Amino acid sequence: MALPRLRVNANSEEKLVHPNHMVYQKIEALVNHMLDAESGVPIKTVKSFLSKVPSVFTGQDLIAWIMKSLDMSDLSDALHLAHLIASHGYLFQIDDHVLTVKNDGTFYRFQTPYFWPSNCWEPENTDYAVYLCKRTMQNKAHLELEDFEAENLAKLQKMFSRKWEFVFMQAEAQYKVDKKRDRLERQILDSQERAFWDVHRPVPGCVNTTEVDFRKLSRSGRPKYSSGGHAVLNSVASPVCSPYSTSAAAAHASLPSTSNGAPATTQQTSQSSTTGPSTSGGSFRSNYYTRPGLRRCTQVQDTLKLEINQLNSRLSKNVLRTSKVVENYLAYHEHRRVFDPFLTPLGSVSDPFQKPTKSLDQ
Repeated sequence: MALPRLRVNANSEEKLVHPNHMVYQKIEALVNHMLDAESGVPIKTVKSFLSKVPSVFTGQDLIAWIMKSLDMSDLSDALHLAHLIASHGYLFQIDDHVLTVKNDGTFYRFQTPYFWPSNCWEPENTDYAVYLCKRTMQNKAHLELEDFEAENLAKLQKMFSRKWEFVFMQAEAQYKVDKKRDRLERQILDSQERAFWDVHRPVPGCVNTTEVDFRKLSRSGRPKYSSGGHAVLNSVASPVCSPYSTSAAAAHASLPSTSNGAPATTQQTSQSSTTGPSTSGGSFRSNYYTRPGLRRCTQVQDTLKLEINQLNSRLSKNVLRTSKVVENYLAYHEHRRVFDPFLTPLGSVSDPFQKPTKSLDQ
């Protein structure tokens, strides 16, 4: 599984900003209230005859909590808000790929903060191929590939035919790590990983909420990161954020509240490195915005620097006063007005083509 573009423990200078960060902040603030142990949505472990379903809540409990906490009187508004939260992957149905919420006894589960979209996830096709290949190794009914997933796996296998052995080895390594986990923990992690891919590789016919409007990316000359910029961010990453090549779930298994999706409460490790973002050099600063659309995320300090450079370049250009420009336009208009048939009708006295000319006989 690829690491997100935003490190969870990054400082204020290295933290990346998603174009939809304001929407994500509001949703995550509401989700954190839902995860409150006392006043949040009641999360429980449902026991059946031969199995347990850990850390779930019903759609009725969720809708009732929204209407009570947000003082909503209309049921349709509460359902719409719950659907928006689910469509961005913050909560999901445990046995369905469609990210929606129903006001019934269907069981839902919160997503772990590691997989929240505010972490600027941009997974590659190789990561998706490893995930689908790992699913084929697990002999469980609820982990069998759906029809659209089987078609995607066949396409990816054809696309990565030359390195499919490497993809298979990665999937096998992740499968061996997952087998060593507790059964209930593995059940939660499998559902959270499935929900993550349901957001980034949705079911055909469903809306992809991870698509970013190009106008948001281009607003105010916002830079797009090149591959060199991503390498610079990885070079200053702390050992805590080292790549996890063995298992997708191992990347977020260290969170203390993986079972119910609550955010981590442990103190983050401080970074004391001598090489910061300022040491990235001129090569990164000079070409990181020359490949638009390659990255969704931007860095605030780079955006401000680019805007300052653009304003300085405007100040250095030779400009004309508005009055002088208007005079030039008026002179051009008066000179060309008689030749415009819309301004000077044909056959009128002012028409230069209808003026009487001397006869050649005289």
